[in-house]
Amino acid sequence: MRYIKLSLQYMFKNFFQLFLVVLIPSIIAGLVSEACSTVKFLAEFKEGNYQSFTSIYLAMGDYDWKNIVAGVLLLPVAVIMISGACGLVSRHMRLGIMNFNNFNRRINNNFLVVLKTIILLLVALQIYAIIISATTFLWVKLFATIQGAYVMTIISNVIMMISMVLFVSVFMLSVPTMSITGLNMRGAMAESMTMIKGNFLRILLAVVFPLVTVYAGMCVLAAFGIWWRWIIYPIGFIFILSYYISLMYSSYCDIADVDREDLKNKYLFN
Repeated sequence: MRYIKLSLQYMFKNFFQLFLVVLIPSIIAGLVSEACSTVKFLAEFKEGNYQSFTSIYLAMGDYDWKNIVAGVLLLPVAVIMISGACGLVSRHMRLGIMNFNNFNRRINNNFLVVLKTIILLLVALQIYAIIISATTFLWVKLFATIQGAYVMTIISNVIMMISMVLFVSVFMLSVPTMSITGLNMRGAMAESMTMIKGNFLRILLAVVFPLVTVYAGMCVLAAFGIWWRWIIYPIGFIFILSYYISLMYSSYCDIADVDREDLKNKYLFN
């Protein structure tokens, strides 16, 4: 619970500043994508007609080509704002300075770090979708009844979800490592694995926390096809992005034994 507590304390104490920088990417993520497409797919599974890998892949991703085009066009904006958020938090924790002066420098210093990380996550999500689509197609062909395929598809999704959570937990400290030390992605990922040792369970719990609270609520809305979920999604992403950014840097400082100036009640406004 230690890292959950550290993250929530920082997030709520600096919520207004975080809100300003994560608002735009949260709106983009919430409006141009079905955040809980897998849950929606499972909820409607027995009503679908899945005769090919492509039909399963498209149904699982709930693809809307207008949203895809909008997402591609708006991705740089989201990366810019998340880069600024990471720079803002990093500077605050290391120097005790919380303001938006020279905000463009916070963006420039972290843009490539965030861009590489987001691309890596997008690739991982596509691999996830391909594997689940392939296994679902296999179950549909192997089982004579849709119920058997449905059960095995749920099991496959649970296994893949656990794998994704473990992946994120092990490499979560790569972002602050690249941001603060300047290591390349390969070196930062190796460093993250090393730092996580001895703290893995606490980090894992901290990573899972938003998934079983905020994201679970978003998934319930998707499962029942509630239309106003598109209003709730951006709100959920505001919490999720604020929390994970706070988690990355607060846990990095704690594990790397970096003194956090923001905890010394010495706020500089210059």
